[in-house]
Amino acid sequence: EFIDRYTRQKNYPLVHVSLLNGTHVLVKQERFLHDYQDAVNDSPYNYTWHVPFTYTTDAERNDQVIILKERENVVKLNKPARWIKANNDFRMYYVTNYDLV
Repeated sequence: EFIDRYTRQKNYPLVHVSLLNGTHVLVKQERFLHDYQDAVNDSPYNYTWHVPFTYTTDAERNDQVIILKERENVVKLNKPARWIKANNDFRMYYVTNYDLV
């Protein structure tokens, strides 16, 4: 099912990352499209993916992969942080968007 979500759907995930407070991160996913006027929901998975999530903060680097399966996920950080960068070393196949703080 993990691979099917990447091979049986058009496009790939756009992942929005928001630091909620110093200890939690809100991660939302949606379908990445160049032109949203062309959007057709013809996916058997409703354009959701199992997103492998890793992150680095000012307090730590976490290379443990967290699989995010829902459209919206809250991730608890191991240590309080002031900033976050997702997708360590750009190893995973998704685009990341960050909220401005």
